[in-house]
Amino acid sequence: MLVNNGKRQLSEELANNPNFGWKPGQSGNPAGRPPIRKTIDGWIRAIAGRIVPDTDQSYAEVAAMAVWTGAMNGDHKMAKLAFDRIEPAVTVVADITDRLSRDEQLEQIAVNTRSTLDRWACALPGS
Repeated sequence: MLVNNGKRQLSEELANNPNFGWKPGQSGNPAGRPPIRKTIDGWIRAIAGRIVPDTDQSYAEVAAMAVWTGAMNGDHKMAKLAFDRIEPAVTVVADITDRLSRDEQLEQIAVNTRSTLDRWACALPGS
């Protein structure tokens, strides 16, 4: 015999079973969809560690040099990628007690940027 529980018709045995179905707020899939990203990340890491045939460099080294070469040749996207990987995002905190003029603030940012670029230049192969 079927019973209507307000949402759907169930057998009388299921309709009277307190353990049937999910309770309010309970997920039907608590583990969620399995993330495929972990698998792809694992594959990329595995490939990145391999040596490129006929060279002594890994795929990761070749990719890093491609990014760096693009950045040095004026490719803004490659420069952003290089900057984001080497240094965390720069946050400028204004200290109102300093009361620096706008020009002084810009000069301070330029000095900090120059020192960062100098550190990177020292890290280049052949430097």
